[in-house]
Amino acid sequence: MAALDWISRKSLDIADLNKPAAVRTALDALKLKQDGTPAAENTVNRKKPVFSNCLRYAVERELLTTLPLDKVDWTPPQTDDEIDFRFVPGPKLAKQLITSVGNQGERGRHLKAFFGCLYYAANRPGEAANLREDAFTLPEEGWGEVLLSTSTPRVGSGWTDTGESFDTRGLKKRARKATRAVPIPPVLVRMIREHIKEFGTAEDGRLFRAIQGGHLLSKEYGEVWQAARLEVLTESEAASPLADVPYSLRHAGVSLCLDSGVSPAEVARRAGHSIAVLYRFYAKAIHRNPTLEPADPTGPRGSRRRITPALAVNHEGATLIPRREGWRLRVLRRSCAWSTLGPPMAHSRGVTCGFLAPVGLILVHAWSTDTGQRRDRGGSR
Repeated sequence: MAALDWISRKSLDIADLNKPAAVRTALDALKLKQDGTPAAENTVNRKKPVFSNCLRYAVERELLTTLPLDKVDWTPPQTDDEIDFRFVPGPKLAKQLITSVGNQGERGRHLKAFFGCLYYAANRPGEAANLREDAFTLPEEGWGEVLLSTSTPRVGSGWTDTGESFDTRGLKKRARKATRAVPIPPVLVRMIREHIKEFGTAEDGRLFRAIQGGHLLSKEYGEVWQAARLEVLTESEAASPLADVPYSLRHAGVSLCLDSGVSPAEVARRAGHSIAVLYRFYAKAIHRNPTLEPADPTGPRGSRRRITPALAVNHEGATLIPRREGWRLRVLRRSCAWSTLGPPMAHSRGVTCGFLAPVGLILVHAWSTDTGQRRDRGGSR
């Protein structure tokens, strides 16, 4: 009762929110933490929609005549969402860190493939923690695939129905039953095979689990990650934000794809991002690579030819996908409007120049894998 009494004394009458001064006071309060110090920009931007939704509900219930936010000239603080690539590990360092994880005793060996999924498949930790054996396609040779369908982010036991400190849900910002297929390079295929051979799976098929067999928590894999950092990095590097959290491996994996020339659309699909989010967070990685081909999503096999050489620089056993003899066809663009494809686009044989494509026109190029002879053909659909 004391709490309710306090709320009644401190709360404004809903009609007072028709006054711009009251709304501004509430908005300014969003900028502060409980101790009166400034809140982080992302915190403010997260709270403002909640406040707005409350006001919209009041309008819906006819407690307010109009949305009072429109009466106040108030701008939330700007945020810088771009990733600072000074602290994202490159391919060589990423491999060293993953190898070092495997050197951290039995727990490290158990979690090595987990960190491999974060880097080579650009998984979120919550996605990788819930992976099961039947989610993988693991051929004897070449590239495989992992099919993501669930995520188990840590949210705190007070916020779940089960009392667990994690919540099992669908993929982030996707329909509950949505899935995402991600091609995985041979180095990760071998890593997963070796993990299953040595550690098997949990009763429910999960590959990675806690010491007692339960759900893998961030505290546990975070401790192994910090031990690997101390082993690999210099003292000054370890004191810096360089690869400071396991999530940096995901940033490194996305950056590897972009630096290898894979289409941003394909990279966004694999990472589970929208194109807008990819450009907001990875703008520097996109703009620093002038060879990206926005008109050619390439598909899994085409992008593998781009990523494999980058992996081969620092990862043993990653070899180019062998080409079959004969002719191959690839749809370069199925346009939905008149559009300029931009600068010349380099492919494995020859160069395709930019052109204007009308609605319904499909441009295909074919090339011989033995002679290099190429044919271009346009057609309508």
